[in-house]
Amino acid sequence: MIPAEFRVFPKSKHSVFSVEPREGLISPHESVVLTVTANLDEVMRFKDYLTALITDGETVQTPLHAVGLGTAIDCEEDISVIDFGRAFS
Repeated sequence: MIPAEFRVFPKSKHSVFSVEPREGLISPHESVVLTVTANLDEVMRFKDYLTALITDGETVQTPLHAVGLGTAIDCEEDISVIDFGRAFS
């Protein structure tokens, strides 16, 4: 048995999912922890596949699912109180 190079990435080019590490070398009987992050920018369901390519091995696809909740509006400022001051129309 020899070490194998691997690459992992979401199937969709413009996916809301990302993965780290994206590539590496894995030894026989070794495991690698992958961190999958979902950057949900809408209140909806998201689906994709995580593709793993292993050199001289098989390609594995794992389904990814996430649901955006709440609101798609994101503001860095505190907007709990908004004062427009005097406004005339």
